[in-house]
Amino acid sequence: MPPANLFMRNTKHIIIVLLLLSILAINAKAQSIDAIDQDYNKCKIEHNTAPGMSQCAYVAYGKWDSEMNRNYQRILKLLKKPADKSLFTTAQNSWKTFRDAEFAAYNSMFNRPGDKWTILRLESRINIVRVRTLQLYQYYDSLKNISKELSKK
Repeated sequence: MPPANLFMRNTKHIIIVLLLLSILAINAKAQSIDAIDQDYNKCKIEHNTAPGMSQCAYVAYGKWDSEMNRNYQRILKLLKKPADKSLFTTAQNSWKTFRDAEFAAYNSMFNRPGDKWTILRLESRINIVRVRTLQLYQYYDSLKNISKELSKK
């Protein structure tokens, strides 16, 4: 087999292996993130009272918030240009302003008597932070892959 064909064949194998490893890494991360929601749902079943479910929601929110902050810090470490770091920090601070305004809107709209409204407000908070956490994870994963590609050159 000519050397060029051998190179192309090996390159194809390497690409396939890298794709499989990427899929496995993303799947592992998805499972760890999914564990937050699984723990939350299990907690709500075990503590099927308004105070119990509220406590479960506070714990789940804290886990999502911690995961979001962890991804934020990981992204900052990957960003090399000061301008990129500054813009990203500004974007995250703007998101926090949005989050706080959204929470205030939930509290106003759903400030009704009854436990179901409390749970609705808490779950809405979890959802907002979950979405941002997953978004930051996607940013991190993309930046990490770009960094790997650039380091090969």
